[in-house]
Amino acid sequence: MLVSIIIFVLYLLFAWKRYGISSSISASYYDLKGWGLVLFSVFCFGISIPSLIVWALSHDTMNWRFLFPFLGTLGILFVGASPMFRLNKQVLRVHMYGSYSGIGFWIIGLLIYGVHYPLFLFFVSAIFLFIAKKRGKLNINKKKTSFTWWIEIAAFISISLGILLK
Repeated sequence: MLVSIIIFVLYLLFAWKRYGISSSISASYYDLKGWGLVLFSVFCFGISIPSLIVWALSHDTMNWRFLFPFLGTLGILFVGASPMFRLNKQVLRVHMYGSYSGIGFWIIGLLIYGVHYPLFLFFVSAIFLFIAKKRGKLNINKKKTSFTWWIEIAAFISISLGILLK
């Protein structure tokens, strides 16, 4: 799990320092140039596969409940394998379903396994982020930032905490 957290933090710091905050973490793919394009796929694979391995090593993988973390991982892997989602509206919808289903399936999986605190943390974070957005407070260095970017970060932190707690 530590590998996933390190990859997540390093990628976000790299993307933020180099290009600023994108409309979403997935949209940061379009800011990257050259070898950086591969970096996004490595990022998605690097945060999802270790998380699933840690979960699988500590839980019964033959249980139906394991399906949700597995599907969550597939959603994130799908995003990493097909990062060019701006080609047309259909691809955009599929990409958004992939990323949000990845987050959603992990959250459902945590709930089914009885891990509630991270979900509570995510909802509290989402409420505070929503209030900050409405008040125009999601700014860094007087530059407006994306609500989606911060929600995705809150989701990853919540899911990571859930994996570590269980």
